Amino acid sequence: MKTDSKFQEMDGAAQCYREDGVLVLRGAFEAWVEPLRAGIDALMAKHNLDAIVAPTAGPAWLIDHIRGDRFDGGDSAGTAAVAGYPDITVPMGLVAGLPVGVSFFGRAWSEPTLFKVAYAYEQATKRRQPPTFVATLG
Repeated sequence: MKTDSKFQEMDGAAQCYREDGVLVLRGAFEAWVEPLRAGIDALMAKHNLDAIVAPTAGPAWLIDHIRGDRFDGGDSAGTAAVAGYPDITVPMGLVAGLPVGVSFFGRAWSEPTLFKVAYAYEQATKRRQPPTFVATLG
């Protein structure tokens, strides 16, 4: 069955159809995600980890009305999302007055542990700062 978005998921396999309805990609989900999951699981088992900790992404950026948004670098939250694994992000502080976060992610079904770890980090660091409303420029 073809969908409006031309993508569908059946039995865990990602499928993509050209305009003429011909299947052009099949099994991408397993080909990409299963090795990622295996790698995360192996890393965590080898080092007896409860969570993997990394900056969520680079610092937020100011709005650029000429060139648009810029995205400097990758993000750790995407790794967990692609694997289908839980991820929680909490404030890590500010860089040049703009917020940055830290992500904790782990194996499938590890949410209770991640909540405990993230909460302990928040309580120990007290990095969260309430937002401010800067006056509009120009």
